[in-house]
Amino acid sequence: MSGLRGLVVTPDGEIEEKWFPATGLDFLNALYAAINCDHVEAVRLGEGARAATMYVDENGKGVQLPMPNEYATVLVAGFNHVVYELYFGTAVFLGCPDRHGDDTSLSDKADTYIRVLMTEIKSGRITLRNMRGRRF
Repeated sequence: MSGLRGLVVTPDGEIEEKWFPATGLDFLNALYAAINCDHVEAVRLGEGARAATMYVDENGKGVQLPMPNEYATVLVAGFNHVVYELYFGTAVFLGCPDRHGDDTSLSDKADTYIRVLMTEIKSGRITLRNMRGRRF
């Protein structure tokens, strides 16, 4: 399959692999459709081989989407070792932009890290209450 491989994480904890067009308006429209929004916010995650970018609804807090995405919020904390805000709505995880600023596919290491953290969150071993505003 061609394009960019990413993971979609919903507020209820569903995770799905999804392919996105590589560039341009097709990419942006596919991203908007996956998140169900008109404007996206990019959140830089981690560094090195495990680095990623999370895209969420830029207006999620302002329009008070019905359900915060605690899974995405905890994933941000896992990558960046601290979290200061809740994220709302569906989140899309892709790789970091390349040196030209173009999005890339999610690396295997980042994919594995997200899936392992999701398992830990769903089992209750990691919770948002334990992480908010502090390093771990």
